[in-house]
Amino acid sequence: MEKINLADLKLFSSINDPLVSQLTDSTTFSMQFNDISENARLGRPEIRFNKDRTVLTSTQENQLQIWNTETHKKILQKNFPKSIRAFPDKTGNNIMIVEDNGQQSYSEYRMHLISLKENTMYSSGPILNTDSTLDGSSNKCNCQSDETIEKTWSCTDRSGTIWKVSGNNLAQKAILKIPDFSIFNWEYSGDGIVWLSGKNKNEERLLWKADLLKGTSTFIQKLTTDRFHPEEKGYWTWNSQDDSTASYWEDGKLISAVKLSGKIIKMETYPSGKDLFVQFEKNSYQYWQIIKAHKDSFCTSYRMDKCPALCSKRQNNTFRRKESAFYCE
Repeated sequence: MEKINLADLKLFSSINDPLVSQLTDSTTFSMQFNDISENARLGRPEIRFNKDRTVLTSTQENQLQIWNTETHKKILQKNFPKSIRAFPDKTGNNIMIVEDNGQQSYSEYRMHLISLKENTMYSSGPILNTDSTLDGSSNKCNCQSDETIEKTWSCTDRSGTIWKVSGNNLAQKAILKIPDFSIFNWEYSGDGIVWLSGKNKNEERLLWKADLLKGTSTFIQKLTTDRFHPEEKGYWTWNSQDDSTASYWEDGKLISAVKLSGKIIKMETYPSGKDLFVQFEKNSYQYWQIIKAHKDSFCTSYRMDKCPALCSKRQNNTFRRKESAFYCE
């Protein structure tokens, strides 16, 4: 039997201890959005914003870029050893990073917290997936910033649990659990209310509504679609594969359906809360369109001033971009 030096054990354990490091000066970074280091592994970029869209994060495999959208200047660029996902908080001053650990066990990951104000980065030791921790070891992990508290996020991991991650050390706490349910997609709709879509153990696709402040959840309806977007009173549904029709529901009842001329990719509500921004694809072109709500009906209109927004039930006006110019159809 070999004697073990306790000092050696202390040195070994310190490698896995949390630490806070100083970030390098970001003033020398290039302003090119596609400035990719040779140490970065290329991939499809993932873009996220803070609440008021003043800060943008772009991640490509193991590379992080942080941008100020008002000045169009890059704030920070940093490469990590392994693939990452980045999540700004409500202020945009704090960025939570979830990094694949890449050890023998695929159930481990690390978490980092970048403070742009303090120019520091907190890094955790390896975190093992258990029943009492978030599963951050794969792309199943999806987090959104708390709408009222800085350095706070709500996260899901394809289980039926919503986790709260907060503070300087990114403490984790389970705040809501729906039994026998796997959360695939979810979105805030204001005041701590989130909408959740996923599947139960019978592979049925369901829509739930939850109040994170109260820790309660309500079943809404079974879905025949795999995508949804909530609004103040209701929600939109569509299929991501080939659906060109967006259906609007309230309290489980179909209110209206809007037909677009291509496959729907994404929906997002304008800050005013009155209009809906829709992205869709047609003949390999990307289109953008606005759906305006009017009491008992919906209509579509142009997004740009060059295309007058003449709103009626019969109109379906769009614009697209080709060779750096917008034109109307």
